[in-house]
Amino acid sequence: MAIREPRILIINSNIDQSNILLAILEQQHFEAKVASELKQAIVYLREYQPSLVFLDYPLPNNVEFDVIPTIHFFNEKTKVVVISADVSEAIKQTPFGEDGFYFLSKPISPQSVSDVMAAIR
Repeated sequence: MAIREPRILIINSNIDQSNILLAILEQQHFEAKVASELKQAIVYLREYQPSLVFLDYPLPNNVEFDVIPTIHFFNEKTKVVVISADVSEAIKQTPFGEDGFYFLSKPISPQSVSDVMAAIR
């Protein structure tokens, strides 16, 4: 079966969690790249030009708030799915409540990923 768009980048410092999400996306016929650190993410943002980023929250040293403007520097239309175990309304609304931002609660499942991908398309 053919790979489906969009171009996806996973930014997560936890390799095991990244691999789970990558396997789910591949099972659903999406292709994705994984960046485990900010420096690697910037290279992928510049060269791969993803249209969708799965961003783990929180990242070490709270850099996720710096990552979002960086993501949009390379492509202002890139959609961001924030993945977090923190399901409080505050984290869902701030600063991720704008258009193009989505929230996915941990633990993720194939169905939850499928649902968010359907919402994005």
